[in-house]
Amino acid sequence: MWVTPETFEKNIVWLKEKFEIIRLKDWVSTSTSTFKNKNYCCITFDDGWLDNYQYALPILVKHNIPITLFCVSEMIESGLDFWPGRLASYVRQSVGTGRWPECLDDWPWLNAVVSDDEAIKQRPLGQANMDKLIDGCKIYSDSDINQFLDIMFENERKDYVQPRRLLNTIEVREMIETGLVDIGSHTKYHTRLTTLRTDTQLTDEILGSKLSLEARFGVTVDLFCYPNGHWTRPAIEMVEQYYLGGCVLRSGWNYQGQSLGDLKRFNMHEDIANEKVEFFSRMSGFI
Repeated sequence: MWVTPETFEKNIVWLKEKFEIIRLKDWVSTSTSTFKNKNYCCITFDDGWLDNYQYALPILVKHNIPITLFCVSEMIESGLDFWPGRLASYVRQSVGTGRWPECLDDWPWLNAVVSDDEAIKQRPLGQANMDKLIDGCKIYSDSDINQFLDIMFENERKDYVQPRRLLNTIEVREMIETGLVDIGSHTKYHTRLTTLRTDTQLTDEILGSKLSLEARFGVTVDLFCYPNGHWTRPAIEMVEQYYLGGCVLRSGWNYQGQSLGDLKRFNMHEDIANEKVEFFSRMSGFI
């Protein structure tokens, strides 16, 4: 789920040919009569990755392009990756040191996911099988998986390195100060909202993340993004109560007058973004 900086800059240039690129918060908060006879585009980034600051920000400044950056409020200073990245890091380093798949005997929770799947046990472990492993772990809650991984890395901390991949407070603040970056909420801990069982948990992730980001950065947080695109009807209703709009992962165009709690977006990855025909085919909804 990435594009190169070179591809991203090409995408910006192509978008400017066909669209007026505007702030998402302007589109969701402005009357219908303001937007007529034009195609508008809003650019969003999910999660708060460090590479957004390193590679995307200089391109945005160069072309004067506004974006919405959806941050996971309590992960900004944690120094950790999200659990899929942490798990992938552990597995890849275990493969590199020759401990995979023998190390599965030490971790029954992970061994239960792998079971008799010999493809996942192979060395080296290809991306498709890594994806299968990560998807299989979703039988557990996000909090349980993170607790499992905390124990794994604590027990073997001398051998396994977890590089910082997420933005810190200083970097987010620098992005805001360009005047081009609006901060949106992506929950407190990137929790799949479909796994939450109480209104208190849902409120903490949806409203709590907004309050946390506003207090830390002194900005108004008007937009929300559902982790992994997972949502429930109560989640959408709560987002509509506390935010101007919320973004899902379904592809498609948005129109004035529609519900703003489940705005569609197009994912852009290197394989469909680095050639103009494929890029606009994606934007048109053909691929």
